[in-house]
Amino acid sequence: MDRSTRMKAIGLVAILSILSISLLGVGLLTLRSHRRTARFKEAVEAFERNDWEAARRGFEEVLLTDPDNEDAVVHLAKISGLRGDWPSEASYWQRAEQLNAEKPEYNRSLIRAQMQSRNFTGLFSALAWMESHGQSLDADLEAAYLYAALQTQRTSFLTQRLQKLSDRTSVVLQTALGRWLSVQLELEASSESDRIQKLRLFLDSEDPFVAFEAVVATAEFLARNGLKDDLPDWEALFQMGARANPFVGGPLLADYYFQTGKFNEAIALYEDHFQTRPSPSTAVILGDLYAVTGQRAKLEAMGKKFMTGHRLAMETGFYFDALNAFLDHDFSGLNAALGNVSGRLRTPMVMLMRMQAAVHAQATGEVEKIARAFFRMDRPFLDFEERVRMLAFDYLRSSAERDDHAAVAAMAGLLRTPQDTDPWLTQIVIQDRMNRRTLTGSEVEAAVRQFPEDPLLLQAAAEYYLHNRQPLQSLGFADRCLKVGPMEQSGIDLIRSLALSQLGRFDEAAADFRTVLEKAPGNLALLERYLEFCVGQGRRSDLLDLAERLGAFEAEGYREFMPAIEAEVLMLDGKTAEALDLLERTNFENAELLFRSAYLLASHNRGDAAIARYQKLLPIFPLKGLILSNLAGIHAARGEHGEAMVYARQAFEVDPNAGVVRLAFARQLKEAGEYGRVLEVLNLPNYRAEVPKEAFEIWKDAIEELIRTSFRDGRVTQCIDYCRHLLIYEPESAVAREHMDKIDAATRNRGAGV
Repeated sequence: MDRSTRMKAIGLVAILSILSISLLGVGLLTLRSHRRTARFKEAVEAFERNDWEAARRGFEEVLLTDPDNEDAVVHLAKISGLRGDWPSEASYWQRAEQLNAEKPEYNRSLIRAQMQSRNFTGLFSALAWMESHGQSLDADLEAAYLYAALQTQRTSFLTQRLQKLSDRTSVVLQTALGRWLSVQLELEASSESDRIQKLRLFLDSEDPFVAFEAVVATAEFLARNGLKDDLPDWEALFQMGARANPFVGGPLLADYYFQTGKFNEAIALYEDHFQTRPSPSTAVILGDLYAVTGQRAKLEAMGKKFMTGHRLAMETGFYFDALNAFLDHDFSGLNAALGNVSGRLRTPMVMLMRMQAAVHAQATGEVEKIARAFFRMDRPFLDFEERVRMLAFDYLRSSAERDDHAAVAAMAGLLRTPQDTDPWLTQIVIQDRMNRRTLTGSEVEAAVRQFPEDPLLLQAAAEYYLHNRQPLQSLGFADRCLKVGPMEQSGIDLIRSLALSQLGRFDEAAADFRTVLEKAPGNLALLERYLEFCVGQGRRSDLLDLAERLGAFEAEGYREFMPAIEAEVLMLDGKTAEALDLLERTNFENAELLFRSAYLLASHNRGDAAIARYQKLLPIFPLKGLILSNLAGIHAARGEHGEAMVYARQAFEVDPNAGVVRLAFARQLKEAGEYGRVLEVLNLPNYRAEVPKEAFEIWKDAIEELIRTSFRDGRVTQCIDYCRHLLIYEPESAVAREHMDKIDAATRNRGAGV
């Protein structure tokens, strides 16, 4: 065969091959189309004989190969509606509407499904879309539009819409939903009994949607107002809702069973709901139920369904891991699993697990946060609140054993209630707030009203008013405390003596001090306060009497008071140099005596000796900010401003709320020209407040300098702010007035074009 003939033969074979492939392709397409048609026909037949599951599977298979099959989508929408799966029905009707916008019944069906599923946001959007596309809303749709606005809290839209309807309003409000809407709008102005009666009228509404809404509203109202007796059978109410709207009402009934401890009934309903519409949220509820009822096999089986998948599915799987670890008391496993569970999940079970994990980890802040959130829950769940309360009490006790005072105070503040019959928690809270200087008079008064004969709280009240220089109130509480019964410690006696001193009743105060000293001769703190009192009032004879009393004691702690008293007597006698020499020679160990000697030495230009004593005090004296401020003052007096700034800054870092510390730091900041920081540290409010004289003078000098520099630099707004602030405290300030006038003049000149 020649070359030409061979080429023709090859070409013929190729043509035949192509032709056969084409015919095969046509055959396959024809076969596939035939199969799709047959599958669609089978699905339709299943639908017609009410075999919803077979029909659903068939139509879904059709959509896999023909996603735009309108008839399949419509049938799936109808099947979802017949099964009560309103969200799926709404989704299918929305798809059908996208495929064929010429059929308004699709939009109607979509609206109905959104109403049944209580998707009021989607319902509002669908009706708004209809109106924006020129479709008028009949009375039923208008009522649905208004109700969706009410449910989505579009108050202004609702008001304007009702006004716009004018003559149509009565027609709209005569529909079944319109009548229900009218009642909803009137409820707030009705009495509780009238509300119940009005709600009850709609429980048997001829409109299933309205009947269900009435069930939900009635249940919510009764639960919120605690009027359970007004409706004798709550279970029947929720069952009515489940019949009216199985998809939404079924879970509500299940939740009712869960809350009332009917776990088997709740499990049956939730399992049925999960089969119909599986979701992580339903799985979590079932997990809680399985854990509460100890159904470990079901718990583990459900957890396995969420071992892989999207993030929410994986998170649900970790939640089941946490449940298993919780039931096994495996706290390390519990912590690990909960670390992968979002904080958005706030079921009572997950909060209880987080509480247990936080207690185990000794995480005080987390324990307090979780317990506080638990106690704010609208309704209690089983015995979980009591279990959380017991965990918090256990944590308080263990914190006390660890001397973790912050945790003890936090837990006491959390657990304390007005119904307490034991003052223990209130004592902890009051003392903690006093220590932190956050206690208020109203809190003190409330505590002693709740426990009027508790000696510790009465003493705390006396101490509070003493610190706030309200000696009359302090004396009153001290006397009440002493009448209640003898105290083991002499603290209340000391408070009473100091209150008398504040009142200027010095002889009575001295007599009280002596009486207390006789009752507690070995109390060093009392000796320190009495010495301070005698020195402050210049009571020379009482100092000598005190020295004589102390002479009877052999212990070292009492003997070192003798040179301190001798030095104070020498100071009163005008023999200052002898007193200071004696103080320099004495090596005090008592912190109060050491502080007093340092103060006296510093006050009389014996800086080196004072610095040595203050340095010795730093590790042992409770008011470190005061010691550091005094060191700053010594160095500043000697012109050593670098060292003074270091100490003043350290003092402010240690105790930024102490007035003496702020003042010491402000002095050094002003010296360094840091005027802005002076204002920050002294922090005078933008209203007239009481300010110590020296603090005001430092602040005034600083803000006047800031007024000058901000004006010079053209920062007009800042300059005005400074001027206004200064005028609050000094209305006739020449500096502020001068610069405000300059700014006004410059503004007028610019306006005149000068």
